[in-house]
Amino acid sequence: MDISLLSDALRKQIAYPPEMEFVEAGILGRGFYPGCRGFQPEKSPVQGVMLLGRDFGVKNYYGCLAGAPARDETALTWRHTRDVYLSQPPHPTLNDLPVWCTNYLMGVRIDGSAKGNIKARIAAPDWKRYEDSCWKFFVMQVLLQLPSVIVVFGEDNRSDLMTDIRLGKGWAQTLEHTFESGGNRHTATVTFAAHPHSLIRHTAKDEARLEVKRIRALYDSKKR
Repeated sequence: MDISLLSDALRKQIAYPPEMEFVEAGILGRGFYPGCRGFQPEKSPVQGVMLLGRDFGVKNYYGCLAGAPARDETALTWRHTRDVYLSQPPHPTLNDLPVWCTNYLMGVRIDGSAKGNIKARIAAPDWKRYEDSCWKFFVMQVLLQLPSVIVVFGEDNRSDLMTDIRLGKGWAQTLEHTFESGGNRHTATVTFAAHPHSLIRHTAKDEARLEVKRIRALYDSKKR
């Protein structure tokens, strides 16, 4: 999958507020897009599973990992994604499936902490423009990958996406949605799960591994 097809839109079409800054896959190891590629180059994620995080984190964190030699992300979100969702047998895993790890909100935070909802730091008019541009870019990501299943991490993402102008109002753990742009369309199963950074306790990790089985079953059902 050629993520360079997203490059122009990532740079020019995202309405980055002053609190956020453009980055593009400068970290050469494993982790979440846009800081990393989000998948292993020898394993295209097309028609697989999209794991959708919130935002990449802080500029300083990105800068410390970008460039040669190739380094994987070190943040808790990535480590829990790797250890729970992309684990090795005998644990349930999605690691053998085509998977793209990406984010809903593009860019990196200029400063401060990676914790907390970045929405709270951004002025309302700037947020509206930024989130709207990220939604349009998210649709572009979907139409590039054509995922069978999209796993949306966290309540902040759910709050933004479960509206009439996004995925539709109402509470549902799993739904079907058709994404459309420029005459192209793709229907995917969208499901929601706890954000990986919240998987601190062993009980939370055990519950998330049950979620991996559920997600795997959703994917398998689409491939029958």
